[in-house]
Amino acid sequence: MNFAKDRLRILGFTTYMLVFGNGALLASPGISFGTRFPIETAPTKGDWQRFHILTEAELKDLWDFHSTHHATLGSWSWQWRLGWLQVCGQKLKSDWCAPIMEAGLQDDAMAVRAEAASQFSSFKTGSKIESKDVDLLVHAYRRKDNYRRGKPLFVCQRIISALHELRTPEATKAAENLVRKNKKMTGYWNSLKRDKKAI
Repeated sequence: MNFAKDRLRILGFTTYMLVFGNGALLASPGISFGTRFPIETAPTKGDWQRFHILTEAELKDLWDFHSTHHATLGSWSWQWRLGWLQVCGQKLKSDWCAPIMEAGLQDDAMAVRAEAASQFSSFKTGSKIESKDVDLLVHAYRRKDNYRRGKPLFVCQRIISALHELRTPEATKAAENLVRKNKKMTGYWNSLKRDKKAI
């Protein structure tokens, strides 16, 4: 796998989402409640627009519809999986999204795990941080496929940042234990702590 090209592909799609994914800035195309999407292929521009202007009730209806047909987060294309993590982290923050966030952190696609980590602290805003939340991030960090030739890939920084943003002693201790044997990650962790002190 060419990780440089893979990361460029991820950045390219993220740019696409930023340009076309904000439904609030777009005219409504006239969706109906419980709109269905072809989940195994990348979203079209129109699908992406419709997805982002669905209400919470419509999003839950959409998720439940596919769940009743035995679809999991992994059944959706990787682009759709990024979308679900974004709406759960930034827009919904509802209890029914918790299994989606958890599945995202355990996903086989690195891009999806990275997005789940990026959205995790936002998703938990206003909620009690529990040991299981820290454990999810620690487990995600320790995956062997987060490393290439022994060197941590970008997803590791996303996870350490998520632990930092939880702002609990348990999360801080977990992050310090994870980074202590890697010079690059130790430096990144120290930079996060300096930024916090500067606020």
